[in-house]
Amino acid sequence: MKIFVIGHNFVLQENHKQLHYLLQQGRDLQLMLLVPPWWDENTRKVFAEKTEDKTYKIIKGKTLFTGNNALYFYINKLFTALFSFQPDLIEIFEEPWSLSVLQLVVLKKILRLKAKIVCYSAQNIYKKLPFPFNLIENFNFRNIQGIHVCSQEVAAILRQKKYNGEVRNLGLGLDTDIFFYKPKLAGKTLELGYAGRLVEAKGVFDLLTAMISLDNAVLTICGSGPAESRLKKYIKNYHLEKKVVLKGPLKLPELINFYHSLDLLVVPSRTTTGWKEQFGRIIIEAFACGTTTLGSKSGSIPEITSDYGLIFEEGNIQDMLNKITEYKKNWETWQNKKPAARQHVLDLFSWPNIAKKYYAFYTEVIKLK
Repeated sequence: MKIFVIGHNFVLQENHKQLHYLLQQGRDLQLMLLVPPWWDENTRKVFAEKTEDKTYKIIKGKTLFTGNNALYFYINKLFTALFSFQPDLIEIFEEPWSLSVLQLVVLKKILRLKAKIVCYSAQNIYKKLPFPFNLIENFNFRNIQGIHVCSQEVAAILRQKKYNGEVRNLGLGLDTDIFFYKPKLAGKTLELGYAGRLVEAKGVFDLLTAMISLDNAVLTICGSGPAESRLKKYIKNYHLEKKVVLKGPLKLPELINFYHSLDLLVVPSRTTTGWKEQFGRIIIEAFACGTTTLGSKSGSIPEITSDYGLIFEEGNIQDMLNKITEYKKNWETWQNKKPAARQHVLDLFSWPNIAKKYYAFYTEVIKLK
């Protein structure tokens, strides 16, 4: 099986682990990867990082509209790489309305390749796309054989849009060795935490409002974003300086230590007209580290959390406070759930098990007539 992979997410070395474990699924596997020269990842410009893996060929191709998920496409290397490699399957880690998916569909026809095409989608809100992306999506739907998604909501949206190909919920991967298990001992002060973009849709202001009513609790906020200055004013206006700490963005080792320091990681996302939580990676990171989570009902948060964390009605401050009280009253019960929460992550989202799911999906798609 020869797999040709394209995706801007592979500028990050961490994401190459998926390909490393994929290649361990069968001796017949060959893989070639094409990546852009750089991409904006988590508010920083990342140039394609090197990987020590020598089991597959990596090509850096020049792109136009680099950094724009919907518009970017390749202006060199793609045509010759496809022609020389002659893949059985083309994997594009981009949304089905993107120009990069369209480019691959058209090139497959031009080169008369027999390869099947699959792509990725995380869109969990039904949207009527503007011209010409509505036409691009419809054309791509007719010419791609499979789409993998990160939640059941996304799968439902694809069916609502009348996509008739294979749809598989494969989730997103995590290195569960790096995010290691270390449960926190009980302390006199409840340690709450938030990690992510500082924007209103993430519900961080709801969390600050809840802190006004909480005693014997400290909130640590990690991240950056356009709402940072407003958050600082809010903290000052409501005299929360002794209750709330802003740490800014954290490097990976710092983030893991942060999870280990918490009683509860709070994910208070709020659904808007154009966005709701698509996956909630920090939830599985926290579970892997032995941290309980408290999340809103926005998007995929309840699906990812399952029975291993607490859920509150999004935007409902009192319900958030009630769930925090429930956690404190049932502290021992939630501690006993932590090993099962980590096992939940190992089973569904560890890189080796993610790779198994991708291999099974690819094998099925290739066999389609």
